[in-house]
Amino acid sequence: MLTEVAGHFAELALFLQGSVKLLLFPSLQEYLRAFVEILASDLPHNSDHGLRKKVIMTLCHLLRSFTQPLTPHIMSVVTPVWRILTQQTSMFVS
Repeated sequence: MLTEVAGHFAELALFLQGSVKLLLFPSLQEYLRAFVEILASDLPHNSDHGLRKKVIMTLCHLLRSFTQPLTPHIMSVVTPVWRILTQQTSMFVS
């Protein structure tokens, strides 16, 4: 579902060339913030690995489709992803 929403954003951007900044980008930034909150949260219902994987896949799709407008927000995405990866190393390193 999450990746489908990102795909719809990308499709809309193709058809709404002139209106993208007015209509789509404010919503896109809100989605980005919500996804980052899911990644940064330590609450049990947000710590599901499947959910986090889907969120990361969706963020990758959004960043590929909208590189320039999302570039200023890239560190807000990288920080929680890096934290997740470094926390999980104990599972794989013995």
